[in-house]
Amino acid sequence: MKVLARQAIGVMELKLSIDLLGKSLKGLKELRKDKSSDEVKLRSMFESLSDSYFLLGKQGQIIDFNNAAYRFVKDKYGIELSYGRIMTGFLTQAYREIFSQHFKNALNGDRVQLEWLADYGIMGSIWWDCVFEPVKNEWSEIIGVSYVARNINDRKIDEEKIKEQNRLLSRVAEIQSHDYRGPVASILGLMNLIEADDYKASKEYLIMLQSAVKNLDEKIQEVVSVVSTPSF
Repeated sequence: MKVLARQAIGVMELKLSIDLLGKSLKGLKELRKDKSSDEVKLRSMFESLSDSYFLLGKQGQIIDFNNAAYRFVKDKYGIELSYGRIMTGFLTQAYREIFSQHFKNALNGDRVQLEWLADYGIMGSIWWDCVFEPVKNEWSEIIGVSYVARNINDRKIDEEKIKEQNRLLSRVAEIQSHDYRGPVASILGLMNLIEADDYKASKEYLIMLQSAVKNLDEKIQEVVSVVSTPSF
């Protein structure tokens, strides 16, 4: 009876262990399923970014990239990106040196951000906001660099327009506060003299008055020209 009792208890314990193992396996499968779903979502978001994103190894080799990076490199350099390609291998000479320096700084633990005007020859120029950032593993060891390039061409063009408008506004204010003063003062002074002569103006006064009026008209035309420029 004791032997049978021990066997019965062993069978029950085994069944209980199997049930617990089954639940654990089911939970693990669900966890893996959820994790896989999260990874798909993250990858989908990553691929939908409009910024060009590169994940680089310590030797500058490309470990990962998104669709925006692939399309940009193919469009501007005529190259199809692939894993393992060295990033500096297709960059222009002008940017290669700058890129290499900031890449090294990121490997040393520094986050670097800069704005760069890239010249692509007949394809034009583009302003980029570039960020180099060290990538660390779970032990805080730097294992690579993330490089993100954002097209800020529209923003830079708008900034230049604003600068030009401010310059023109400053010129208008300068004309109004200084350049108008001379001819206006001349006209007022001559009118006072003519008034003192009972409005009988001499030829000399009229010539001087004509010169002052012409000078004033030139300044007015300058203001009109400034405010009529396309960037104003």
